[in-house]
Amino acid sequence: MPEGYRNAGDVELKTLTLVTNAGLQIDLLKLFREWSVYQDMFSHYLQTDILIFDAAGTLNAIGGITGGELIIISYRTGGPNDKTKYKTHVFGVTEISNRQTVDEKNEIYILSGVSIESYQTIDSKVSRAYGHPQPTLVSQMIDSVTKEFMRKPLEPLYSELSSTLKYKISKTYDIEETKNRQKFVIPNMRIDDTIDYLCRESISDKPVSHFVFWEDAEKFNFKDLNTLVSQEPRYTFSYAPSNYDEGNNNAKEEYTDPLKIINYNVEKESSLFDNIMGGLYKTKTVSIDIQRKKKTETIYDYSKIYEKFNKLQPYSVFGTSKDTAIVELNTTRSGHDSDIFFALENHIPNKTYQNKPKRRSFFKHISNKVLSVSIPGNSEVLAGDVVYLSIPPATNIDGVAKKEDKYLSGKYLVTKVRHKHIEENFTTFLECIKDTGVEGKQPRIQPSQSKVVPRG
Repeated sequence: MPEGYRNAGDVELKTLTLVTNAGLQIDLLKLFREWSVYQDMFSHYLQTDILIFDAAGTLNAIGGITGGELIIISYRTGGPNDKTKYKTHVFGVTEISNRQTVDEKNEIYILSGVSIESYQTIDSKVSRAYGHPQPTLVSQMIDSVTKEFMRKPLEPLYSELSSTLKYKISKTYDIEETKNRQKFVIPNMRIDDTIDYLCRESISDKPVSHFVFWEDAEKFNFKDLNTLVSQEPRYTFSYAPSNYDEGNNNAKEEYTDPLKIINYNVEKESSLFDNIMGGLYKTKTVSIDIQRKKKTETIYDYSKIYEKFNKLQPYSVFGTSKDTAIVELNTTRSGHDSDIFFALENHIPNKTYQNKPKRRSFFKHISNKVLSVSIPGNSEVLAGDVVYLSIPPATNIDGVAKKEDKYLSGKYLVTKVRHKHIEENFTTFLECIKDTGVEGKQPRIQPSQSKVVPRG
């Protein structure tokens, strides 16, 4: 692999090793043709795919792939001073696929893997009470679950790999504190299902809460999307024609467009019908207290709360709907703690049913536009980063050139990252979301106001 930073997209691949279940280390640096590492804010763990061109009969030599083998990848992109730290990941092999012979002596196949934390949790269950006898912050429950089922069980393995491979391999956990204290009994649930449940039950001190749990290239995260979108952009990526002298004799220049957008594609535009049926504008919630034989109805109205959202752009997503666009039915024990007949139960009222329609609406708001973007490989970009995308308009109106397309350009939240390395080419693919809207305009026709006018 090339040493030092020369051009945008260069990568230093330090380690690509397969460790068999018997402890045998197989160097894949000369066997791979392509590898990718995936980050996804809505998936708990990193994943990898490695395309192997095998002319040495490796699979037969090691007795085949049975699952559970380890893949260690260590790589980095950097700048002129080469101060960027290596990203080192440990994956457990999940499958071998697309295996085929290309000639008499060579075969190709794909090794797929997932972070070993997934292996650790996939067949484990949580069956215990949290928040007893005293109610506990939900963020502390997340910390307790990850500590018991992820961190502690894997400490010996990480320590062994660190001493064997001479790399310091460890995982950190960035857990944002929640506001609500609760009591929960987790009834024999999978670890990942437990984490998802606690995410849904988490409430922050903001008007709306939407917590997610995911692994990026540096750590595990438990964060509120409201917190993430309020970040300042970490990078500004610009779309422009390639420099005419790129790739010639300027390899030693300080930078050669490391922040350019190679290509982009609009995956999703704002859709009025999708926003209506997705609960962006209005939701009716019917809460039934069976014990007190009481029913309450509440209406969530986006137009009355969107200004309190932390937003990427300073606009609302325009449109409206009837109250019955989404109707939810749930049971509640709200108020039982102050009721003379039920207070002895020491019940902690759960307010998450009030957050649910706001949570759904907020996510529809910030994901109204989705762009896929490819940039020169950058190992430092993480899922959960906020970036600024500067995209010029496709055409000039009245001969007046505008610097940016005001609908496509702006702050975006990076939800997915794929680092892809093919031979000497290292590219990073991003999926980015943002809210959208135009100040001061409303649709000419709104569903709740439209009428059928008979002919004649």
